[in-house]
Formats: sequence, C-alpha cells, structure tokens
Amino acid sequence: MFDDEDWGRKSFSVSDTVEEKTALWAARYDRWSHEDICRGFPAKGVLYERQAMIWGEQIYRLCSIYPQEKSGKVIELLESYDISSGQATLIEIDSERLGIDRGAVASMYVMEPGKYVFCILNEQEQVNKIVYSDLEEQTRVVDILPACQEKGIADQLSYECICDSEGNTYIRDNKCQAFYVFDRDGGLLMEYQGEEGDNIRVPFTMPSGELIFPICNSEEKVCRLVWLDTEQKEDHIISSFENYPIESVYGVQGSDIYYEAWEGIVKWDIVSGDRTLVYHFDRDCISRLYRTMLVLRKGQTPILRMYGTVNGETEDWLVPLAEEAVKPKDTVRVASLTETSFDIQGCAVTAFRKYKNHTFAYETYKMDEKEDYRTRIFAELAAGGGPDILLYLCRI
Repeated sequence: MFDDEDWGRKSFSVSDTVEEKTALWAARYDRWSHEDICRGFPAKGVLYERQAMIWGEQIYRLCSIYPQEKSGKVIELLESYDISSGQATLIEIDSERLGIDRGAVASMYVMEPGKYVFCILNEQEQVNKIVYSDLEEQTRVVDILPACQEKGIADQLSYECICDSEGNTYIRDNKCQAFYVFDRDGGLLMEYQGEEGDNIRVPFTMPSGELIFPICNSEEKVCRLVWLDTEQKEDHIISSFENYPIESVYGVQGSDIYYEAWEGIVKWDIVSGDRTLVYHFDRDCISRLYRTMLVLRKGQTPILRMYGTVNGETEDWLVPLAEEAVKPKDTVRVASLTETSFDIQGCAVTAFRKYKNHTFAYETYKMDEKEDYRTRIFAELAAGGGPDILLYLCRI
C-alpha cells in the first residue's frame, strides 16, 4: 500500500470501534476429504496435518503419515491444493531432497509457488538449519545454530520459519514474547523484544513483501502492528488499537486486511480506518470449536476453511461465502424457547453440514422479545403451522 520510502513514516488508519455489519454468509459446506493422500505411498497409516498456510488461492499443508507398524518410516509430505480447480499436488520431503545428512523437518514456509523454506531440528531438538529450496534442483542450506549459541537462544526458539521478500528468516521465541531475524547467510541480523504482557502473533505479508507482526498486550488491552526495518535496524509501530484485537491475520486484499477476531472475521480498510465485523462465527456455530483459514480470491468472495476435532471426530470443511444470505428450499425449521439456545443452534448447523439432503434453519428469540416470540410461536402452532422442531422445556 505504501511506497518504499513511506515505510516507518506512515501508519495504518484505524477506527476506535468495529461496526457489526454482516456482509458474508455461508453458501454451502463442502467436506474436504484427505483419504486419498496416503495412496501411492508404502506406509499406510495415520495422516496428521502439522502446519498449513495460504499463498494466493493455494492451501499448502505440511503433513506426516505415521505408519501402522512401529518399525515403519514416517513420511513427510508437502501438499499444494488449488482452491479453484480442486486439484492437489503432493511432494515427498526427505533429507536427500533437502540436501541435509540428518535432522527433522519442524515447519515450512512458502515464499511463493516453487520457493519454499524449511526449518530443521537437530538431535537436541534445536533449530539449527534453514533450507531454501524449490524441491527440484536448487537447494541452499544455512546453518543458524552458531549465531543462536553465541546469542544464547539455541534452546529458546520456536519451531518455525517465516521469511520476508529478501529471504530473511524470522523466528519467534517459544514464549511468543520476542523474535529474531536471520539473514540468508545464517547471521543474526536483528532482534525484537516485546513488552511485559505481549503475545506476538504470526506475522502477515503485505503485497510489497514486508512482514507485519500483530502484537497483543493482555495487560494494556492493546493490539499494535510492528514492522522491522532490517536495513536501518529499527522497529516501527504501524498501528495500534483497542477492541476486537487480532487473533490471526487471514490476508491482505487491496487496502483491506482481513483478520480473525474472537467474534468472527473483521475487514479493516487501512486507508479509511474502517473496521467491520463482516462474518460472525456464532451465527454458523464455528466459534472456538474450529480453527479457521480464509482464502481471498480475486473478483470473488472468499472461501473459509474450518477444521479441527469436534466430539472426537476430525472435520475439515471448505465454505464458499456469499454476499447475501442463502435461503435453500425445503428447510427444516428449528426453533428454541430455552436459554440454552446456542447448543441447539450448534446441533442444527452441524446437521446441516453433515446431511446434505436436509437443510436446517435455526431461530430463537432476542432477549427483549422473549414473550412476543413465545406468543407468536404458539399462535403458529395453534393454526397448524409453526416450526418443524421446537425445543421447549416446561418447568413443573
């Protein structure tokens, strides 16, 4: 959004409040099945997703296949899934392909399609190498352990690697209160030490390639965005605000930053400063039950990925979002007259996702309209109509 000379001298505009104005609705829920991934590999076993990130309209997942037999080999895979075509590409990651003698892959980062970065652990489970590779012909291994040992942080780094457009690698400490920047030769370029109460979130990348770190302070109840000028070795606060702090940033599209707040998806125009809650998690019972990612598409509405283990079952859904509420036909109307309505809403929405031949619509009363809503529901029932399923607990 800014020219190179503007960085550090301009800040993102931000409003004091967030307007709750729904602009996105779930159009449908498409289950994303991963059952076919293990096919073609000798080790049949349990597939475990270790890490996921989005670049453009691609979802990249670093996965492990754990064999059923204890003596079997664990297979590391990098999956690239094209959200538009639904096609997936799998690349097996091994020491030969990465150009290392030993070590375990801890995490990965996608600089752009065909340019990957891997964080490698040694036998002491310390981050000791960063591998830049196209996973075909070009691979460059950088040893950062000497710089870490000299600084005394070898046992303090988290198992991650995040790169800016210049190839500098950013690694947070394992308490998320500091991060360190290593250049492409493995030298410690600079560091950032947070304040008391800080929690440094995963950074996001601006279109111009700069990394911005959201930092939320639990004591001051403030979220600030920090950018590091690696040339001048200075840090700059690009923005700071209260209310609806950032849990994670989904991505940037034009002048809009889309981020996850506790309540849902916030769209933040960094030019005007307007922040709007455009999608509320509670409405579709996503809330804290699922982890979420958001694929921002050119000229189209985003696709929400919601995934996690719910009631002992692993779920993974791709949810195209629409600009207006979808009203399917033959809807099963579910209504509740109880104070535990959120649980009932969760059951209705879960049923809607899992049983595609049945569509469920949930409704309940607003706190100041309880008696009017109750009267209307019973009037509908008396007239032979009303909801298909009604939850009403009568106290005796």
